[in-house]
Amino acid sequence: VITKDKIKVHDSVYLDFEGKIISSEKMEKGKGVFVMSGKYIGNEGKIDLVNDSNVLIKLKEKEEKVSLPKEHVIVL
Repeated sequence: VITKDKIKVHDSVYLDFEGKIISSEKMEKGKGVFVMSGKYIGNEGKIDLVNDSNVLIKLKEKEEKVSLPKEHVIVL
């Protein structure tokens, strides 16, 4: 059972149509992400490193690594 106390800021949460938590994904190394704002908006990639305020992401299509604020990405 997933409870609110197990979910941290910047984790992704999947809800059913009634608003109940189905699952969650933690922001951690190896997870897929979607960039939802900033210079790289619309790109997908994988997390290479997570620190206090940024994530280092290896972009899928550009084959480069970029450091972005956590607020600019969502975990898939």
